[in-house]
Amino acid sequence: MEHVRRKFRELPHARERCRIHQKRRQHFREPVLARVHVEEEIRQRAFEARAETFVNCKARARDFHRSAKVQNSGTFANLPVRLRRKIEFRRRAPASHFDVDGLLSGVEGDLVAYGFDSYCHYETRVLQRRMNWKLVVDTFLESYHLSSLHPSTVHPILHNNTGTFDAFGRNLRMIAARRTIEKLRERPESEWNLIPYSAVIYVLFPNTVFVMQGDHLETWHVYPFDGSPDESIMYASLYIPQPAKTDSARRHWDRNMDLLMATVEKEDFPLSEGAQRGFHSGAQDKVLFGRNEPSLQHFHTSVKAALADSAGAQ
Repeated sequence: MEHVRRKFRELPHARERCRIHQKRRQHFREPVLARVHVEEEIRQRAFEARAETFVNCKARARDFHRSAKVQNSGTFANLPVRLRRKIEFRRRAPASHFDVDGLLSGVEGDLVAYGFDSYCHYETRVLQRRMNWKLVVDTFLESYHLSSLHPSTVHPILHNNTGTFDAFGRNLRMIAARRTIEKLRERPESEWNLIPYSAVIYVLFPNTVFVMQGDHLETWHVYPFDGSPDESIMYASLYIPQPAKTDSARRHWDRNMDLLMATVEKEDFPLSEGAQRGFHSGAQDKVLFGRNEPSLQHFHTSVKAALADSAGAQ
């Protein structure tokens, strides 16, 4: 992450005006896709969540605002993605050839470096919400809303409106700075370790979000629910470096999961559901992404490109 360190080298002091590292680009207008049919959403049926036997509540149509826990964490021992020196995709059924390196577009270097193959699954929550799946991804892709939407949860931990953005093909990486990051000024740059002083967010296009939270990994897998572009189901998981064998360790990770759920369930998602309802009012037909939102610009540009590619292949 040498080039990332260069970006943070000029991080302003807390008393200085915060800013977003950005590529110069024009304002980007994204059409609202609230009414787009699911078959136009990059063939969403291919990504649609199937019924899971390891969840302790039944997924019923229009049964929203639910938060279920995964009963058997051992189920996740057979995840289809395994990280080693290279990334291998394992599938239970034969599939046509696809270029893994081409899809990852260089981001695999970061993922392998974390050593995720040695992490342990701690807990997964299953959430359903009346919002398009892209709004769930959008939640992670800018930090300037932290002061107004998360004043007592995330804002005390992270700087708002300060971070970096890098594209890896249609994937992306966004790094938000923790408020402790200025401690790095006390050390030579050769000794910098950015991970404990940041939240590193990856979008593996189209519907997977990885968040490296210093001492643990948070993942989100998001799908349209029941074939609807207006409803989504998501699997939020916590992975930890070592098994939680003591009560103290379990309390620590429970607090992390509770903070995550409090942030999205009580703050992010109610606002996003309101936006989804607003889309149907017809009051506006476009959403404007500004120059301080490069991650959002990139994600929605990638969605539009994927839709165009899918239409051209038909």
